Amino acid sequence: MMVIEERIQKPREDEQWDMIIELFNNVFNLKLKDVWQYRSLLSPLIRRYFVSFYKQTIPAPSQFFIQTLLTAVIFTILFSKAT
Repeated sequence: MMVIEERIQKPREDEQWDMIIELFNNVFNLKLKDVWQYRSLLSPLIRRYFVSFYKQTIPAPSQFFIQTLLTAVIFTILFSKAT
């Protein structure tokens, strides 16, 4: 079994970091302030997700029924006894 060491890198004395990325420890730490700050970005992304996910929900069932009906009509015409 391999043991992975956790190494925390700290800035050198001659450099200054702008941002420190920390581990997300708590499930309830949602940082809603950041979410609210980017709400104008979230609304188009959520809308795009729902539109792309539910885009084919109406055509797919209707295509199933239309294809079944057309197949039945074609078989009826082709295999009916011509009298």
